[in-house]
Amino acid sequence: MIPEALTVALRSPECRTGGDERALLGRIKKAKATAVRGGDEDSARHLWCLETILAIQRNYCLAFDGMKSGAFYQGWCFLAAVERHLVHLARHHALNDYQLEFIRTQTARFQSLYPYRVFLSPAYVVQERRCGICDALITPRKGCAHRKGDIYGGEMCGHRLRIQITMMSLVDQPVGKERVAFLSDPDSGRLKDYDYSVIEYVVAGLASPYHGWNFEWTKRLCSHRHFADVSGDAPCPCGSGRAYEACCLHQAGVTIPHCDVTFDVVPAREHLEVRYLRGGARR
Repeated sequence: MIPEALTVALRSPECRTGGDERALLGRIKKAKATAVRGGDEDSARHLWCLETILAIQRNYCLAFDGMKSGAFYQGWCFLAAVERHLVHLARHHALNDYQLEFIRTQTARFQSLYPYRVFLSPAYVVQERRCGICDALITPRKGCAHRKGDIYGGEMCGHRLRIQITMMSLVDQPVGKERVAFLSDPDSGRLKDYDYSVIEYVVAGLASPYHGWNFEWTKRLCSHRHFADVSGDAPCPCGSGRAYEACCLHQAGVTIPHCDVTFDVVPAREHLEVRYLRGGARR
């Protein structure tokens, strides 16, 4: 039997990063341990789903808090964790409850606004593979009774690997999205930061991670007065890669990629008066 209070609490996921979250997790783990001791695999499997749902809600809130505070890479890593948990959960539980579909949609939208395009991907040789449930050695000719991805005793079966990394590649479709490639300045050696201005604009307009929003990329012609500090031999603000002098400087204006954001809950007026373009905010 699953205590109804647990499912009711998970349907109100406004805050999932404090003491209430830890107390709820403790209740789920206690109920799961009771189900496992009693041999109730169905309840243990359901409670694993509730535990994973709680992890999704918590990581989503932590991602939002990270972006709000300017810790954008940290927020990105929490979004990647949300995505992984959703993939695992989808095998065992529909995503039409507990705000899961909302979280899935908004996670993908946040990820698409991030400027990360290049990632590190290791190539490796598997030296040993063991079952995460029974610790049996897994070989091409010998396995165990547990199937990867299924739930046993309230835990999902995974394989523990001992590997040797042989090379590292740069990719644009990574398996592990946390491995972002950060470039460094060849002169100073310091890491170059990415432009997070669009994400800053979105999270500044959201009072809660559960307020919906959407966006659309368009083009906007901007006056040269917005770029008075850009020299003629500097890269053109339009992002073409050409010099400003040879690109847009002698045109009617600079055509900039523009992100139109719509909020389900209208932010304060002063927030709506700001428009974020590539390179920063312009009023």
